[in-house]
Amino acid sequence: MKLGFIGIGLMGRPMTLRLLAAGHEVTVWNRSRDKLAPVLEKGARAADSPAAVARASEIAMMCVTDQHAAGEVLFGADGIAAGAKPGLVVVDFSSIAPAAAREYAKRLEEKGVGLIDAPVSGGVAGAEKGTLAIMAGGKAEHVERVRSVVMHLAQRFTRMG
Repeated sequence: MKLGFIGIGLMGRPMTLRLLAAGHEVTVWNRSRDKLAPVLEKGARAADSPAAVARASEIAMMCVTDQHAAGEVLFGADGIAAGAKPGLVVVDFSSIAPAAAREYAKRLEEKGVGLIDAPVSGGVAGAEKGTLAIMAGGKAEHVERVRSVVMHLAQRFTRMG
């Protein structure tokens, strides 16, 4: 499956490496390009923007530092929303406020794009081992669409509503 991953930091790097090891094609972007090296060495493809990640992906995932960063990645000038095609599902592993997640989902839905708010628990060790616990908020059909991919990263992937 063609996947995208934005945010190749402490959590995003091992998560992306697990997706690559599972045989997925992964297009990546990170604000600091030097952090891409470990995943590029394993076969990831670099994109020049979040919009380019969206254009290359069936499912785009992100794990960024905070709510402000998530908003910029999604809706900035060259953000995911600018490159998204209808049918794309975005999985946000970042920890953001529920109200912001609902607002972001509504804005993306207007473009035919789904959003799953999916904060993770388990830390870097869990990301490396694929034993994260992920609590998902979003439409049931979106959660089920991404389940087989997310289970490469998690021991549990539970839809909360």
